[in-house]
Amino acid sequence: MNNSLTLRRNTRLAKRTWNVMSSEALLRLKDLTIAYDLSIAAGHLLFLNNIWYVTHAGLLYIAAQRHCHGMHVTPRRTAMPFSASSTATGPAMRKKVSRETPDPRLEPDRPDVH
Repeated sequence: MNNSLTLRRNTRLAKRTWNVMSSEALLRLKDLTIAYDLSIAAGHLLFLNNIWYVTHAGLLYIAAQRHCHGMHVTPRRTAMPFSASSTATGPAMRKKVSRETPDPRLEPDRPDVH
């Protein structure tokens, strides 16, 4: 979709849904919209406590746009004060599929996925 059209729609929906009026929040919305073509209407973004969050759907959308074959997310184990600069996870997207099957004994912190 056209970034300028998506930006106008996102701005209008953000103001209507979350009463987002601060210039900083709208500037961050503009950055996310232009950089990743994320859409509030599609469920890619949430605005909570004056911070924009990319949803699971948004991460999958970005991965699909970049032709990624997988995504690895590592949760933080230690508690830390919540701030605008903190993140709960550290995502990394992969474009190539490894030909080797990883040995789960070498990655004890990785949860088993069935």
